[in-house]
Amino acid sequence: MSLTQPTAASHPGRGVRRRLPAAVAAIGLMGLLVLGAGAPAEASGPAPTPADAAFEQSFMREMIMHHHMAVMMSQVCIERTDIRPALQEMCQSIVDDQDAEIMSMQAWLLDWYDVNYDPMAAMTPEEMAEMMDMANEMRAMSPADFERAFLKEMIGHHRAALAPAKDCEKNAAHGELRRLCRGIVKSQTMEIRIMHRWLCNWYGKCPAVVAPEPQPAIAA
Repeated sequence: MSLTQPTAASHPGRGVRRRLPAAVAAIGLMGLLVLGAGAPAEASGPAPTPADAAFEQSFMREMIMHHHMAVMMSQVCIERTDIRPALQEMCQSIVDDQDAEIMSMQAWLLDWYDVNYDPMAAMTPEEMAEMMDMANEMRAMSPADFERAFLKEMIGHHRAALAPAKDCEKNAAHGELRRLCRGIVKSQTMEIRIMHRWLCNWYGKCPAVVAPEPQPAIAA
């Protein structure tokens, strides 16, 4: 089967620690700064208008699901001991940062809207089965095939989050949600650039915007 995101149509909005490469470490630090290291919400209560409240609830549900899929894919990556440490560290960073963002959005949904949202419960059996099939397919790949497939899939997955996150940054009523969305845009844009560069340097898959660099410049 093709390694595409199985719920793109139905959800449109939607290892071991080694020393991180500097750019990946910066992403993790940025996430902590944006989230305020678990700081409490600034306001307890819904958005001021029904339209704003509907927008925030829809965005958070869809982004929680979108993040959940990225975490599931990245957990498969962390399991691999035969891939480049730099990629494995990127996967750990994705899990750590997006798990934290999921927990923030779940807390805000509950605090502001009395909504207890569980992405596992929200997935249909068909969606769950397709995700499991994709994970098993990725586990069976050779190291090189896995690296190429994961990078291509995660680049596309990150890109799909940028437009909704930018919309949220402009239109969410709660300041803490706007800041989280700003952090998503910044961190995932940076990760996209890093993953493009790895595809270019490791496998010669170079978009026009990515110039190849000497191989020693990328941690192996």
